[in-house]
Amino acid sequence: MMKVTLEAARVNSGMTQAQAALMLGISRRSLQKYESYEMSPRVDLAIKMSKIYNCELGDFIFLKQNIALSGEKGA
Repeated sequence: MMKVTLEAARVNSGMTQAQAALMLGISRRSLQKYESYEMSPRVDLAIKMSKIYNCELGDFIFLKQNIALSGEKGA
């Protein structure tokens, strides 16, 4: 799979931020901060994201500067 942003992984899985936040046990605002690279998720939360988004952990882009390296254009 191609490298994806957290937002793209969530959208590709067909979830809204509210739905994903509920499944992850976090607030919608926290998820927004992860998706906009204001904060980085803990490892256990990133693993949970990979499971609910049906992605491999290594498919995620966790650092904003890595988006250009991946060929990803936004979300």
